[in-house]
Amino acid sequence: MPLVAVSAVIAAIVFASHERVLPAMTVFGVQVLSQTGNEVCKRLFVRKRPERRIGREEPGFSYPSGHATTATVFYGSWLLFVLLSDLPAYAKLLLAALLLFWIAGIDWSRLALGAHYPTDVAGGTLFGLAWMCACAAAMLHSPAFAVVPSGR
Repeated sequence: MPLVAVSAVIAAIVFASHERVLPAMTVFGVQVLSQTGNEVCKRLFVRKRPERRIGREEPGFSYPSGHATTATVFYGSWLLFVLLSDLPAYAKLLLAALLLFWIAGIDWSRLALGAHYPTDVAGGTLFGLAWMCACAAAMLHSPAFAVVPSGR
């Protein structure tokens, strides 16, 4: 649920600021594709979750971690978006630190709660990085996706 709220706020800011909408929509599209790919991988690997868990029992298979994939793709793509923006350097630094902290926190929480093995989280993070690279390639190598204003 927090991801939906964050998405809604970011979408509202992008639309209200009349910035290029295509990079933002790319982040959302890559997120949907990465989650679909993650579910396919879980069904291929069929790895059971750890026996000892804190809190509720998680449904589904363990590898790769969907939370780690989501954190890396969603917040990592916004990290790229921020770094390529024309925000002041202090704002970029603050936002980058916040986004990196958030990704690491989500990954750590999956281990602390016993919902995943370390390799599940590492696999989810690496899987997310691959999808994030796809998002970066779209943003960096196509003029239609230009994040940085072209000096209009």
